[in-house]
Amino acid sequence: MDRRVHRRIFWSAVGALVAAHAAAPSSAGSFAGIPWLPFDLGYHLAWTGAAAGVVVHLCTCVWEDAP
Repeated sequence: MDRRVHRRIFWSAVGALVAAHAAAPSSAGSFAGIPWLPFDLGYHLAWTGAAAGVVVHLCTCVWEDAP
């Protein structure tokens, strides 16, 4: 894919992460059916994992190589 397409994917993912962070739900119960994992902790772990994936995408596909 073209670097421009990767930039669009990156900024779309960043926008989705910002929206998910701003609208973080607070709910009692378990996360994804795991009884020992509270929902709030599971949500933030999933968000952090997604953010790490965005950083990896930035470093491998979007960031321009040094001349």
